[in-house]
Amino acid sequence: MMTIKMRSCLIATVFLMISASQTALAGKTEEAFAGRYVLRGVPQAHSDLMLHPDGRFQWDLSYGPYHRSNMGDWHAEGQSITLDSDPADTPDEQTPFDTINLSADSTGALHIKEFPQAAYYKK
Repeated sequence: MMTIKMRSCLIATVFLMISASQTALAGKTEEAFAGRYVLRGVPQAHSDLMLHPDGRFQWDLSYGPYHRSNMGDWHAEGQSITLDSDPADTPDEQTPFDTINLSADSTGALHIKEFPQAAYYKK
């Protein structure tokens, strides 16, 4: 017969195992997304997105004389990727974006939810 203490230990062990497996899966998901991506679908624009395996990103966009860059942290959850920008260095400096949410399709292309015609493709 199982005592209350034994049941509690068993439940705690199961929760720890589930938590550890979810952490391992999250790491594998992020490893799969890490790499260099190039924007397609926006004529005359050039943009690179680098997702580093350590959870950092670098982003650049050029459109004619307009040039912006950004960096920060990224994380993946399932097929969704979130880019969170580092804060601006000075109060008058603006970051191009605070947060961007991307979604991966079956080919691995990363789509910007606000611009469905554009996507980042892994190089």
